[in-house]
Amino acid sequence: MWRSWKELESLWRRDLRTIDLVSAVGIILLLSYFFYRSFWAVPFMVFIGAGYLYLAMIEHRQKRLQREREQFKECILSVSASLRAGYAVEGAFSESRQDMIMLYGESSYVVKELRLLEQGLKNREPLEVLLQEWGGRSEIGEIKEFADVLAIGKRGGGSIPDIIDATSRVISQRLVLEEELETLLANKRLEQRVMNVMPFVVVFYLEWSNPGYFDMLYEGYVGRLIMTGCLVAYMLSYWLSRKILQKIYD
Repeated sequence: MWRSWKELESLWRRDLRTIDLVSAVGIILLLSYFFYRSFWAVPFMVFIGAGYLYLAMIEHRQKRLQREREQFKECILSVSASLRAGYAVEGAFSESRQDMIMLYGESSYVVKELRLLEQGLKNREPLEVLLQEWGGRSEIGEIKEFADVLAIGKRGGGSIPDIIDATSRVISQRLVLEEELETLLANKRLEQRVMNVMPFVVVFYLEWSNPGYFDMLYEGYVGRLIMTGCLVAYMLSYWLSRKILQKIYD
């Protein structure tokens, strides 16, 4: 969970896009028409639209963190390769920045962080302190773990190249496993999206082929009560399907 509304607002600005706002408006209008055929339902559907934006923010955040973790993994692998080639630790990180520019571009997350790290090294700040600061700015657990392991190794007089090499292998193996799991879940996510859309497709088809077939559900208190129950059931099934997939991933 996020620690404050300020942090939530920051994530909202960073992980939402214009297309999400447009999609939320479309969902509000679609649900208002589909379940009530009335614009009077729009104010009540705003809460569902806000929930959609919240879920979209979480999804974009997860994708952003996945990209950043992948960039960090490639960075550490590059540092490890440079160390094996005979570079000093500081020189290995500087060399990795050039590799990351070639892979991800100047404006990428990892290049910006490496630029800050390189500037700190020029100011004679300890590498482990700079990495811990990077971990403190980051939402990625692997960066914090790497910084902590390096700091402990430095205090204990361990071999920094060996520590970086071993840690990079562990992080790479973990991320590879997660990428394989993500690939396996991709089909399940597609099935979930299809099932979420199917009720609308079926009802719109029946309404198109048999005009007036569902009119009784939009007239009177009983019909509106039934449609409200359908809306609640649909939202619960949508939430449950997301929860199941998230549980598998966790």
